[in-house]
Amino acid sequence: MPDVVLPVLNEAPALPWVLERMPAEYDPVVVDNGSTDGSGEIARRLGAHVVQEPARGLEPPASPD
Repeated sequence: MPDVVLPVLNEAPALPWVLERMPAEYDPVVVDNGSTDGSGEIARRLGAHVVQEPARGLEPPASPD
């Protein structure tokens, strides 16, 4: 089970700073929301599990009944 889930979109410059400061016993999962700057590869190289999610944004809220 992951300890930290990081949603990212083009966060290549920030990912090393964040992931390198995470405690070694943490299991980070990076959810890459369609980055075009290599964020997923950087996260993978730094030991994070990477999930690709190409659909950007959030689902619209459900309509009230």
